Amino acid sequence: MASDKENIVIIIQPLECLGNGDYLPIFGKAITSDLLTELSQFKQFLIKDSQIFSTSIDLQKIGDYLVQGSLTQLGEEINLNVHLTRLADGAIIWSYRNTDNITSIQQVQQELLGNLVASLQQQLDLDLLARFKKRKVIDFKAYEYWLYGMEELRKGTITSDNEARTYFAKALEIDPHYGLAYSGMSLSFFNEWSCQIWDRWELSQKGAKEWAVKALEVDAENYMANMILGKVLLFEHSFYESETYLRKALKLNSSDPFNLIQIAGAFIYLQYLEEAETLYKKSLILNPDREEKYHPTGAFIYFEKKDFKKSIKTGERFLKEGWVDFPVILAASYYFLGDLEQSKWYWQQYLNNFSSRISRDNENLENEALQWMIELNPFRYTSVFQPFWDYLMEEKNLNAPNTQENEISNANFFKQEEHIWKVRYLGKDAHLPQNKGMADIVQLMQYAGEEIKAEELLGGKIRQTSMELIDKEALLSVKKRLEEIEAALIDAIDQETDQTEALKEEYDQLSRYISSSIDKKGRIRIKGSTTDKARSAVTQRIKSALKKIESVHPELYRHLSSSIKTGNFCSYKPEKKINWDF
Repeated sequence: MASDKENIVIIIQPLECLGNGDYLPIFGKAITSDLLTELSQFKQFLIKDSQIFSTSIDLQKIGDYLVQGSLTQLGEEINLNVHLTRLADGAIIWSYRNTDNITSIQQVQQELLGNLVASLQQQLDLDLLARFKKRKVIDFKAYEYWLYGMEELRKGTITSDNEARTYFAKALEIDPHYGLAYSGMSLSFFNEWSCQIWDRWELSQKGAKEWAVKALEVDAENYMANMILGKVLLFEHSFYESETYLRKALKLNSSDPFNLIQIAGAFIYLQYLEEAETLYKKSLILNPDREEKYHPTGAFIYFEKKDFKKSIKTGERFLKEGWVDFPVILAASYYFLGDLEQSKWYWQQYLNNFSSRISRDNENLENEALQWMIELNPFRYTSVFQPFWDYLMEEKNLNAPNTQENEISNANFFKQEEHIWKVRYLGKDAHLPQNKGMADIVQLMQYAGEEIKAEELLGGKIRQTSMELIDKEALLSVKKRLEEIEAALIDAIDQETDQTEALKEEYDQLSRYISSSIDKKGRIRIKGSTTDKARSAVTQRIKSALKKIESVHPELYRHLSSSIKTGNFCSYKPEKKINWDF
């Protein structure tokens, strides 16, 4: 390894294209460009394009590894070959090959690239770790301590997590601004917390959050820290903030299977089931060697999608790989399929887990286990579990969990305080100025599902200065004249008289007049009426208030925009019932 460099330098060489297809060089450049972008997301490496160097330069002096390969067209097939060379000794330490049909190669480009990047990153870590172990510890740099720490984390034990923290601490002694070490610290606590070791739950959750925040203070683009903070906020029921961090983590790195499977699990609670399934499947493709760790999440996804047979098929073989209450997914799936014996068996497996890892009180074990599961899992909306939980409470005479305090703290609300409205929706708080439009919105929400006259919202402050544009007798007269013109037009057209154009013009004038005088329901319009003025005033007030909401709480704006209707009658009718406190 080049000792004068602080970073591990990977040089990417453009793919060599061998074939007659005009598209082949374009496709090769696209893969090379994407490879540069994707690998740069792994901040432990410094990625360089070989094209920026002179052809005569010795690559060994400027880099540690070289990625090179070729695209070869053979008939209807295209072969992609990539290998990793260690520049210090010229050894090829890893290679990758994929063959696809010409017509499908572009469709699978991202899948190929993701697999390539994930495999390459793992191989680099393994090779570097093996080489570092041959050196004296005194020579270590911050990155090398980080690498040792990550190796300990993969063991997944309390002891190894503590050992990992020792390595990360040493990295921070060398470089107090080393972002990877901060995220490694966070991940060590996250490991314990996500494994649900109850004696250390609060300590682990707090540690994961604090170190993730520190990591983001050093580097806001740290995808691992964004993911961890997103998951911690999810369990705090800060749904909006949680989603923000999770989506940023996904955007920053969509090639790390660990990142993807964690976000997939979080998206289940947020009810983004299609996205969760896509991420779960991509994790399997990127790292098939770890599929036993990913399938429990897949089973959870299919359960919430109400595909209970697929949930069982996906997760049953990996019972021991799941989290504490994972067996309840299988228990509930069998319950919904009508197999109560299997359902009871898996419920007992959960009780065994709960007894050994969570509870120390076996007298009220089932009641405590049910309450723990219901209170702990942060579903944004009602879970598919609910009927199964109801069944357990009735069948086993268990008490319903006391979630009132938690519901209050996380409730959606509009509260008026002095000169502002305090608002909370989906876990995100916002402050809004007092105005008449906000008062209109709150009144509509208080009478959800009902239609309220715009005049009532306005409070009768408009003076009555109405005047009918047209009376009923005049309306009948105009309609009668239109019928006469229609008949005359038929005769004029048949006889080819000169009256045709004049009749058409009169007909059009009367049609426009009657259209402006009658509303959509056939009622005579009122000029200057309280109804018309109230409709216009209230519509503008609500529109102005929604614009203010959009700037501070986009999620609430989208909800209200799709749920509130304005006009002569206004209403708040959401697709799903939402509980609001006022």
